[in-house]
Amino acid sequence: MAVVVIAVWLVGAAVTKYSLEQMAYVTPIAVVVVGATIDVGGMVTDVEVVQSASPTLDRAVMESIRQWTFEPPVVY
Repeated sequence: MAVVVIAVWLVGAAVTKYSLEQMAYVTPIAVVVVGATIDVGGMVTDVEVVQSASPTLDRAVMESIRQWTFEPPVVY
């Protein structure tokens, strides 16, 4: 069985903008779990919610992650 390890390093991240009005609909501790695809240039090409906190927070998190940039992936 072959094991492939791909390492990526985050080099730029956008902050999620979430208003106080929007926060009123989320529990005090909210977790959104996402999966993301990073292309060979280090850009996020696909984001999907794996575990949702709320539709509004999910959208804000996905919008933020789409702006993240990574060092190009390294395969070991």
